[in-house]
Amino acid sequence: MQTIEEKILSNGKFRKSLTDIEKIKVRYALTLIRNEGVKLIIFFVLFFATGYIKEFLLCILIACTVRVFAGGIHMKTNIGCFLFSLVVLVSQIILLPQIHMPEICCNIALILTVGIICVLSPVESAKKPFVGRQRYLLCKRVSIISSIIWGIVLIFFIPDMHIKLCGAWVLIVQALQMCGVKAYHCLK
Repeated sequence: MQTIEEKILSNGKFRKSLTDIEKIKVRYALTLIRNEGVKLIIFFVLFFATGYIKEFLLCILIACTVRVFAGGIHMKTNIGCFLFSLVVLVSQIILLPQIHMPEICCNIALILTVGIICVLSPVESAKKPFVGRQRYLLCKRVSIISSIIWGIVLIFFIPDMHIKLCGAWVLIVQALQMCGVKAYHCLK
């Protein structure tokens, strides 16, 4: 049985107009969209059912605008990715915000975290190496801009401390992942 990606790529229009490299890129993008889409739907249902939908949407929005360009830890399998993402999201939305943090400490942590992300980004993964200097610079710029914007939004525009902590923990965990990946590459 053909996958959705193979059905799309076997379409006559695609077969004739795309090079082999372009077909590989399209196949990868379609697989990524399918896998991430399924994961997001499952997480949406889970956090909706548990009453944490606002927190989930904020965390996903931050992750999609920072992590995609800054990089981080990647799992080798889809199930590993799903489970790791689930643990990280449950931690950021439910567990870590339970740690009492005064607002001033949260704001200082956000400033330091945004600084770390700006300095370390982007980190390369084995599955998604940089194809050139242009791609590296694009990821660097977007991750810096998005993390600064989220830092400002969380510090100045989110009055609900629980929501602010959820967003802060997304950026803190992102920075910790990046430190881990950089340390791993240095020790390798």
